[in-house]
Amino acid sequence: MSAKRVDPITSLKPGRYDYRIKVRVIRKWRGSTKEGEVFKAFNILLLDSMQTRIHAFVPGLCVDDLEEKMIVGKVYTIKNFTVQNYKATDIFRCVRTDRQLIFSKETHIEDVEENGSKIQVEGFDFYEHSQLRTLAQQKTYLTDVVGIVKKYEFLDLTNKLGKEKKQAKFIITDGSSNVKVIFWDEFGENFDKAMNEQVDKPVIVILSACKAGLWNDEVELSNVSATKFYVNNNHHSVVQLRKRMNQPKFVDIAMATPQTRQIEQLQINQITKLGKEYIKSQVMLFVQIKSVVDTQSWFMRTCTTCDHETEFNNGIFICKNCPRTVPHPDTKYKIHVIASDDTGDLEVIMHDREVRTLIGRRARDVLDERGKRGGSLSSLLDNQHMQWIHKPTTTNNGKQQ
Repeated sequence: MSAKRVDPITSLKPGRYDYRIKVRVIRKWRGSTKEGEVFKAFNILLLDSMQTRIHAFVPGLCVDDLEEKMIVGKVYTIKNFTVQNYKATDIFRCVRTDRQLIFSKETHIEDVEENGSKIQVEGFDFYEHSQLRTLAQQKTYLTDVVGIVKKYEFLDLTNKLGKEKKQAKFIITDGSSNVKVIFWDEFGENFDKAMNEQVDKPVIVILSACKAGLWNDEVELSNVSATKFYVNNNHHSVVQLRKRMNQPKFVDIAMATPQTRQIEQLQINQITKLGKEYIKSQVMLFVQIKSVVDTQSWFMRTCTTCDHETEFNNGIFICKNCPRTVPHPDTKYKIHVIASDDTGDLEVIMHDREVRTLIGRRARDVLDERGKRGGSLSSLLDNQHMQWIHKPTTTNNGKQQ
C-alpha cells in the first residue's frame, strides 16, 4: 500500500489490520455510571472526505498515549486499529453503521495540514420530526434533528427526594410539528449559557446524537453522553430554516403556541366502562389507597441498560427489550394496591418512581430487610412509611400506574 494512500471509511471491514484513514475528529465524549462517575476511556466521532462518519473507542489503557494527540476539529491520518462489528446489545449508537473502530497502544496517529482539506468541519444524519415517534420506539440508535426553539425556560428544581436538579426545557419546531426537549443538569446549564449568548432570534438548534423517547405518549428528546448541540450554526439546514422565517405565514404556523392537552378527570366506575379508544390515554383519578395486595410480588428485576423488566430463565436474567443477559439486575418497586373512591375499588400498579418518592426507601433496601425479617411488604413498612396509603394518586387507563 502506498504511503500516501488512504482508505475510505466505507471500505473498513473486520479481519484486516493494514488500513490507513484520513479523518477529522468532529466529536469527543466520555460515558459515565448512573451515579455520575466518568470513565477514563473515551469515544470519538470521525468524518472522512466522503462525508462518512464512524465511531471509535479509546480504551482506558490507551488514554495517556492517545488523548493529547487527538484534538476535536483537527485532521489526522490513523493506522493500526481494529475494525469491530457492533454487538446486537450495543444500544444508543450515534451513527447508523454496523462497525466501530477500537484503538490500542499500537494505533498510530499523525497530524495532517489542512491545506484546503475536503473534509467538512461537521457531519450530521438528520431525521424529520415526523420520523421521531418511530425512533422513540427503539434504543439502537440516537438521532440528529434541527429545529426552531420556542417556549424556552431554564428551571432550578428540587425533586421529591430532595435532590437539586437543573433543567433546560423547550420545544423545537420545523414549521409543521412540535417536539419537546429536556436537557438535564450540567448539559442543561451549558445549553442555557449558549442560549443567553445568542443575538439572532429565534434561535435555531442542531441536536446531534440525542435520545428520542416517549413520555405520556408524546415524543421527547433528551441528552446522553454522546449528545452535542449547535446553536445558530452556519450549517445549510439552519440557513434554510432561517430563510423560511422571512415568510410571515410560516412564522405564524411555526411559532404558534402548542395547545395543551387536557387531562380528563374520572371516577373509578367510569374507568371500568371506558372503551378501547381510551387505551394509552391519560386520565386522572382522586383516590384513597386502602391496602397493599400482598399476594402479588411487590418488586421486579430490571435491566441495568433500558430499565425494562427482565425474565429469569435457566438461572440467568434476560432482558427481551435490549435483548441481553443482565448479570446483576436492578431491583425496582412494582406494588399492586387497592385504590378506592365513592364509586368503587380498583387494583392499581404503582411503579418505582411513585413508591420511592412516597416512602423514601429504595426497593433493594426493603428487599434486604425482608430477607432478614421475613413477612409481607406491609409488615416491613413502619407507620411513618405507611402514611402514603392515605394519599391521593393518579392512574393511566390501559397502563395502570
